[in-house]
Amino acid sequence: MVDHTFKDHYKPKQNQTVDVAMVKYKGRFSIKQYMPGKPIKRGMKVWMRSDSTSGYCHQFNVYMGKDDPNKGPKLGGKVVKLLCKDLKWKGHHIYMNRYFASVPLLRCLERNGIYGCGTIKCKSIGLPDDITDPRGWREGRALPARMEIWQQLYGKIRKKLVHFLSTNSNPTGEGSTFRREKNGNRVEIDRPPPVEGYHNYMGGVDRNNQLSAKTPVGRPAKKWWKYLFFYMINLCITNAYIVLSESVGYPPRKKRYSLLDFRIEIEKQLTGNFTKRTKKTVNKQPNKDHVSVRLNRNKRRCKWCTKQGDKKRKETVYGCINCNIHLCKESCFGQYHEEHGLPFN
Repeated sequence: MVDHTFKDHYKPKQNQTVDVAMVKYKGRFSIKQYMPGKPIKRGMKVWMRSDSTSGYCHQFNVYMGKDDPNKGPKLGGKVVKLLCKDLKWKGHHIYMNRYFASVPLLRCLERNGIYGCGTIKCKSIGLPDDITDPRGWREGRALPARMEIWQQLYGKIRKKLVHFLSTNSNPTGEGSTFRREKNGNRVEIDRPPPVEGYHNYMGGVDRNNQLSAKTPVGRPAKKWWKYLFFYMINLCITNAYIVLSESVGYPPRKKRYSLLDFRIEIEKQLTGNFTKRTKKTVNKQPNKDHVSVRLNRNKRRCKWCTKQGDKKRKETVYGCINCNIHLCKESCFGQYHEEHGLPFN
């Protein structure tokens, strides 16, 4: 239900990101994964497709480990096809990392009117031998013409080639950016269009995770499904905030309306005027007499003595049957009713 609601209330933009999100959980569970490169290292893995600029989650799928229907080889490609099923022939651009990207996947997406871009492993299937066997450039041999765009670093940083696979831009196109050196000078360097697009549009899922991690909803529990339930609630709140931020004509609020303000407003609308504490009001009906009687209860503290702040604890079984409170039979009964202007006998 949550997955269908996300798709129905937000039109996907051109640039989309496919990546992994983690639901923190350290208990025993068969689908728990360990990912040392993530901020949340142990938990449940969630495949997610989000908007590259706003971070809105359009679709997600929980990885079920050995029981997952997409398990086996080429898992990354199967996940991307599953999450991009609704984007056929709409001209969207999908950005992914090297876990998902492959030559057969991008060819399949292109046949369905979807363009892709991402980093790729140098030993992936479908790449030419000059890339899969990098011993040539390590030995100092000249690189072929299609690999002219590369960078070599010296010193403590070892040289390493990063391979990009793209069907949405020209790999040999011209592009540039600026880098600031140690002396403070800005130097212009070449940056191909695939690298520029990857840097600008790959952080959609990370943006969603960043928003969901701010003042999250949830409490510690022993059951795994509770963590997944709270994760989906946070996901719903984050997506609702993104929709509200991009809506036109919503009621004006303060100048800087953050996600925390949105969560507080949701809490106020859900609770309303409800409070667990009940106020005890004094019955001020003059037509009924206030008489000191023995109440059919155990001993309780005297209401008047407690209000005066006496250190000595005074308990009594007597009280006013009309006010429904405990009061000492001697002086406290009269003083309490005189202060409130109530007739008594």
